[in-house]
Amino acid sequence: MEGHLLNSYGALFMAVSWGIVLTLNIYSFYKILYNNKKNK
Repeated sequence: MEGHLLNSYGALFMAVSWGIVLTLNIYSFYKILYNNKKNK
C-alpha cells in the first residue's frame, strides 16, 4: 500500500512540475510576443 501511495504522490508531483513548466513557457512566450508588438 505504501508503495502505491508513493507512486501516486510521484505522479502528482510530476504533473504539478510539468504544469508549472508549461505555464512558465507560455507566460514567457506571450511576454515576448507582447514586447515585440509594443516595439513595432
